[in-house]
Amino acid sequence: MGVDRVMELVEELRGRAKRELEEFRDMYGERVLAGFEPGLLKILTCQSLSDSQAGFFMLIKVYFPTIYDIKHLMMFCNSLHGGLNKLAELLDVERVGICHQAGSDSLLTSCTIRKLKESFFNGNTEKYASVLYSLGVENGQNTH
Repeated sequence: MGVDRVMELVEELRGRAKRELEEFRDMYGERVLAGFEPGLLKILTCQSLSDSQAGFFMLIKVYFPTIYDIKHLMMFCNSLHGGLNKLAELLDVERVGICHQAGSDSLLTSCTIRKLKESFFNGNTEKYASVLYSLGVENGQNTH
């Protein structure tokens, strides 16, 4: 396969990914950031990720205007701890499918974050948006 064909495939993939993200945003109005997405940013932009936090967050906002990081939200819920499976268990959210399978993990993440927002934040999580656990916060304030 030649370089031109590879670049055509990359452009096709970028277009598909953008359309999928737009459809997801239209359906849910927000984006739950998952571990694969920094790699997705590289694919979408065909560039290396920024060396600075500010540049990284600027790029995230282009593709994911509103994100919620479960670990960050859990910092404000004293009784909650653990990873996704433990959190789902504590919130009585049932997993559908097998652990570490993309569809099952995505559905569990979505259901868990919704339950977390309803149970601990009365659905009002705007001030916690666009912060990644341990990044973008200084003295409790969003830095970007």
